[in-house]
Amino acid sequence: MKNLFILLLLLFLALMGCGNSASQQSEEEGNKHNFQTLVRQTSSESLTNKTSVNEPEYLVRLESVSFNHTPNCGYYDAIDISQKSKIDEEYGERIRPPEWGREKKNNPLPAAYIKNRCITIKATFSASTNLNGVIIGADTCSGRLGNVVEKVVDIDQHNTVNNYKSWEFQVKLPTPGEITSFYQEWAWYYKLKNSTRFHFIGNSRNKIFIILAQPQSPWNTGGKSTPWTEVLDFACTWAHGETTPEKAATKITYYLYHHVGAIYNENSKRCIDTKSNTQESFSFKCFLERVPEAEVGNIDCKAMGKAMVTFFNVVGCGASYRFCKNFGTYLNCTIPAGTEDSDNMWQCPYLDNDYHAFCSIGDKIFDAVFYYISPSKNSSRAPYSAQVAANISWEDYKRIIIQTGNVSYPETRRFHILR
Repeated sequence: MKNLFILLLLLFLALMGCGNSASQQSEEEGNKHNFQTLVRQTSSESLTNKTSVNEPEYLVRLESVSFNHTPNCGYYDAIDISQKSKIDEEYGERIRPPEWGREKKNNPLPAAYIKNRCITIKATFSASTNLNGVIIGADTCSGRLGNVVEKVVDIDQHNTVNNYKSWEFQVKLPTPGEITSFYQEWAWYYKLKNSTRFHFIGNSRNKIFIILAQPQSPWNTGGKSTPWTEVLDFACTWAHGETTPEKAATKITYYLYHHVGAIYNENSKRCIDTKSNTQESFSFKCFLERVPEAEVGNIDCKAMGKAMVTFFNVVGCGASYRFCKNFGTYLNCTIPAGTEDSDNMWQCPYLDNDYHAFCSIGDKIFDAVFYYISPSKNSSRAPYSAQVAANISWEDYKRIIIQTGNVSYPETRRFHILR
């Protein structure tokens, strides 16, 4: 028994010796592991109440985070987007960096990126003393952009809010490869030069939109037509997970037909455009403000066609507004939007106006005012279900929708949106 005790004691001393001879690198990795474990296990609310795994020697503050740090660029940083003005609640107020700031952390602004891009952000810091060669980075609490790669920075304690030095950081992961939106939250930390201890600085949290490509007409990167955050919110939700323009547009077409309360009425003048000498316009705000409650109501094909292009192109689908001056006399039996739950949902309408509007991506047609019977089925209406008129060729679209009458090839028209 005594020999066993001596053997266990010698083993314990040997293990202690190994621990004391651990390298500085191993200690640093252990501290970082502990810090990352804290980040993963702690919510943002409670994390902000903790100093760090080890008490910091100095007060270091995260002052701001900028996503769209190089306006009008959009390759390595976020694209230009706008939101409602706080004064008149009109659209067109461009979001300016920084999107996150210590003074406005309870009201951070969103940012939008193009898919599959390697991106950078910019951040500013303050400290209670001059710090040279301090290592700063951030670990992901939530979101899909990955960690912020560590960078060596110098912090001047005499900087003021108007002249904090901005440091550019690489984000570890590329932007996701599909349309989506999420909240990106980072837990920022610092480590002094030649130290192994990590110290918590603070959290930043912003909503991020991911789109396919730079938004196209009627959107642009300046003025009132800079992409609106509310439109991005709807389009990224409706087309979530899609990686191609055609599939994203098909999903958005489905939602516009089913879930915004639109009722197809070719004689409706609601949200209708006015035509200038060179370009049409679209009262998009009239349409958009009724979407959240699914109360769009009576809408004609021109307004719906422009709404489709507006939602498609805010996520970069590259769609065009198309207009047929001659669109037949009688249509095949279809289900117009807003009648799918009625007893007489199948209709074979006569077109009083003899025109029709919709949109296209290349030669693929998208139309959110009609459902149609698959051409592979026979003429009997029941029990066959209808399909959304989306991502079908022009020739197939004509054959499926139009029964009799002359049909002109759809011309491409441009329009601009009114607030």
